[in-house]
Amino acid sequence: MTPPRMVLIFLALSQINARASALELHLVSAKRSQIVGEPADLRLFLVNKGSATVNVAAALQTYDHIQLEINKQWVECAIASRGTAGVPEVEWQQIKPAAQLSVALPGFYCPEDAGPISNGKDWREIAGDYRVRVEISYQAVPSYVTERAGPPPEGAFQGTISSDIVDIAVTQPLGVDAEALRWARENRHDPVSTQVASQFPTSRYAALLEWQYISIGSREPEYVKTFSEKGLYPDWRSVPDGSSAEGQRAVNAGKDMARWRVDEGERILREQKRFPYERGVRLSVGVSYAILGEKDKAKRILKALATEETTPEAEWAISYLTLQGWR
Repeated sequence: MTPPRMVLIFLALSQINARASALELHLVSAKRSQIVGEPADLRLFLVNKGSATVNVAAALQTYDHIQLEINKQWVECAIASRGTAGVPEVEWQQIKPAAQLSVALPGFYCPEDAGPISNGKDWREIAGDYRVRVEISYQAVPSYVTERAGPPPEGAFQGTISSDIVDIAVTQPLGVDAEALRWARENRHDPVSTQVASQFPTSRYAALLEWQYISIGSREPEYVKTFSEKGLYPDWRSVPDGSSAEGQRAVNAGKDMARWRVDEGERILREQKRFPYERGVRLSVGVSYAILGEKDKAKRILKALATEETTPEAEWAISYLTLQGWR
């Protein structure tokens, strides 16, 4: 390596931590309360609170700690994948000022024998009040990468960053939900499964399963509008169906799937009080009505969502209404 190039790399590395204090790690839970056996829904975001762009690279990221607190004692959780087994190449992602970047959160398991709980079950299987926090690190760029690809960009982040703390309450299920959980455990099924949904279609566990097929997910409004006009959205799916021997049935793409989403989504809204994804269900139902050509129903649902507090669903609804010329 020539001396001038070494100087360039040194100067770039000297800037790596300059903006570290401006980068925050936010841990968010889609629900602050869930029943026993219900999956958690935790999401991580890097937020740039500074005035300059920060660059991060997923290939350099490791998950140092996911910790759970109960009874004022922090328990170390087992993490499915910590990341950075090797760094063949580095792709940088920019986080501009006031912007955020979603960070994947790996699966994790908090064994009860790792702390004050002692019956060997994961924390989601035991009622209680919990707190969760996450710590991640971004490693230095390996020398063999800089020799091949040059120095990291200005504002590259290196170091360790800890999230805020999220409170989650796990409560005992009642009524049909308690029956569904007991049956699932006796028959060794996941509570959120086609088997349980077939036996207990009005349970919260069944609604959570159907939500996976109702959700618009990461699809952007432009994609949904374009492909629904071609009859290709929503996608063909094999959906839960308690009347079928297999517990599921195929539904064609386009209007057939849109009708299924309307029917099942409206049923969930009627039957499930305080459903954690209520806004998402309403959004999907509204869009599905638009796909079915029922414009008035679609506009009423989507405009109501758009006027609510700032949420991802409200922002999505506003974009979709604008695209349709319904604003």
